[in-house]
Amino acid sequence: MTVSAHTEAKLKPFEAFGPVTDSLEAILNFEAPGVVRDLAKRIAGAGEKVVADGRDAAEKATATIENAAASSVREFGKVARAVQTAVYQDAEALLAGLGKLSAATSPTDAFEIQFDYVRGRADAAAKRVKAIVDYVGRAASEMNAPAK
Repeated sequence: MTVSAHTEAKLKPFEAFGPVTDSLEAILNFEAPGVVRDLAKRIAGAGEKVVADGRDAAEKATATIENAAASSVREFGKVARAVQTAVYQDAEALLAGLGKLSAATSPTDAFEIQFDYVRGRADAAAKRVKAIVDYVGRAASEMNAPAK
């Protein structure tokens, strides 16, 4: 067999794929009609809008979560300071009451001092309860207020 006959023998099976090759070349050279191109442009434009809207919505949600978290931390700090102040005031009142009680000269004086101490603590507790109710009412109305 000569070299050209040998090459021809190897190429014979590939000639069967000739119509497929011709079809692929035709597809690659295919000119899409204007309607198809216009549809593809519209689909791409709509997809870009959906992506942009989704990104904006995700950004707004993230900002809302961030603001809520920061607000919660601030409120927690306020509450913690208020509790610390209340504990300090209670300790201060107790020590002042003990100092006055140790200066009592009679059981009547001791009873009066103790009564004044208990009345003062009851007034302080009532003020704290009122402050808590006001705080919870304010927080509830802020939660129910429409978002800005």
